[in-house]
Amino acid sequence: MKIAFIVTTFPTLSETFILDQITGLLDMGHDVEIFAQTNPKDKKVHSDIEKYQLMKRVHYFAMPQNKIKRILKAIFLIIKNFHKSPLKILKSLNVFKYGKMALSLRLLYSLIPFLDKKFDIIHCHFGPNGILGAYLKEISIDGKLVNTFHGYDMSSFIISNGNDLYKKLFLNGDLFLPISDY
Repeated sequence: MKIAFIVTTFPTLSETFILDQITGLLDMGHDVEIFAQTNPKDKKVHSDIEKYQLMKRVHYFAMPQNKIKRILKAIFLIIKNFHKSPLKILKSLNVFKYGKMALSLRLLYSLIPFLDKKFDIIHCHFGPNGILGAYLKEISIDGKLVNTFHGYDMSSFIISNGNDLYKKLFLNGDLFLPISDY
């Protein structure tokens, strides 16, 4: 099975539960790729990162913080990748449908590493990454959308961002795994 993981940061020592899940799936013969917002560039990493050569499986969204650089790089990415899937790229830029996610170019930057790839499962860890996964699925990225919630994203994050925060995720998701004692 081909499985994509969408995470915020990779690798990170504090999220061994994600690392264990990835290495467990690899041990069972699944093909895993990791899509992350950022690379923490920590010098100290878990030994399994090297043992499983996981850095060869990681794709970073790499969206510049500087708005001018972000726009210029987006133009380059569009020109370079438009032939792969023009409709998906155009959809990712639709500010009328996707609002701030498209206007900030976050959706475009997140889409690019998924072009030319097909997955059976897209597994997002934490609610905010699940929201991104829901947008990508709506644009027609292949795969069943699974989201694991880990705590803050089921409580304080909702209080801070409103009750409708996960509406798109719940409409587009296929499986939700809340980590809880209740």
